[in-house]
Amino acid sequence: MKATLEIDNKPTTCSVVKRRKWWRVGLEIALLPCLAIVGLEGFFRLTQVGEGEFLQPEPVLGTVHIPNKYVTWRLEGYSHDKLSADGFRDVMHTQAKPAGVTRIALLGDSATEGLQVPLEKTYGRVLEQSLNHDAENSKSGKRFEVMNFGCSGYSTGQQLFQYERQVRNYHPDIVVLMYNRGDNIENVFVPGPASTIPPRPYFKMDDKGNVVADYSVMEMNKEKLSPNSYVSFMRLHSRIFGVFSQQNLMLNINEPLYRKLNRLYAKMQFSKSAVVTNRFVRPSYPLQDPWLVTTKLIDRLRSDISADGGHFVLLLFPNSMKDQEYAVQETAFEKDSRARGFDMVSLTPVFSASPDLKNLFLQYHFSDRGHLVVAQAVRDYLVNQLHVLK
Repeated sequence: MKATLEIDNKPTTCSVVKRRKWWRVGLEIALLPCLAIVGLEGFFRLTQVGEGEFLQPEPVLGTVHIPNKYVTWRLEGYSHDKLSADGFRDVMHTQAKPAGVTRIALLGDSATEGLQVPLEKTYGRVLEQSLNHDAENSKSGKRFEVMNFGCSGYSTGQQLFQYERQVRNYHPDIVVLMYNRGDNIENVFVPGPASTIPPRPYFKMDDKGNVVADYSVMEMNKEKLSPNSYVSFMRLHSRIFGVFSQQNLMLNINEPLYRKLNRLYAKMQFSKSAVVTNRFVRPSYPLQDPWLVTTKLIDRLRSDISADGGHFVLLLFPNSMKDQEYAVQETAFEKDSRARGFDMVSLTPVFSASPDLKNLFLQYHFSDRGHLVVAQAVRDYLVNQLHVLK
């Protein structure tokens, strides 16, 4: 009987062993993708791949920088720097202005942000070093802080809101706004497919001649602009997410078929929304004059800065391509600055006079040499015209 029991127990023991083996196999299968993801994330981290994500959605401005994000930029030029804890491409600054310090705030788009060169090579950092060097040599006892609030894709209207919501809290003495050729078009709502209209505040003139914001596109993209903790975590920490995002950007720029398919998918997504009933969106008001709206936005910004005790300077991106439409805008700004008495610096003359013009740009943005020329032009104006060292 004892032998029989031992024989009867053997199949039961073998069955348990088999079940354990299948359990182990199942666990290994489940763990393999996790290990692959961890290994790929580690490899990308070591090689600094997938660190191109630097913007996140925001319900008022449309997009803002991701605070404390390490960014490695390779699309044009190269940089590897960390965005500040306040979400700017700059070193940290306290909101309270130190005694004896003259603060200069820079507003602008990607040309001011300067991801294409290392942070220390951007015209904001070079300008600060130059002014402090001048102050030491003149024994004036002054010190300068140059703060870079530039952000890719920002229109003049977004820069106005950025000043009112963020920049004024740092109490700048001088605010320099770099205007780029296409900024006026970005300020107004242009009819088009819902999926292709960038989610940002647009602006129009009211019956009293005042410029007011139009948030209709922001409302249309409310879900997209709402905070998403999972996606935010992936943007901040996942290099794999960054690789896919960067490839999506590159394909949208360079591959017409991919761009067409992506737009078709976006239209399908929008068609499911209860907010959007038509794929082609038109404003509920007459089409706006981009130039009139832009000049009104700049007037409001100047008024805000003056009310805060600051000084406004308009800085014009160089017209190195000799674009006729932009040349007309430059002339209009020059006349307006003389008529209204505000400060304006055009970078076109100094860039045009350079024998090394091609090397001042990478493709569309400034090279480190270009940033140096911009810093020198702004420095000369501040010292010679605004007398900041006295």
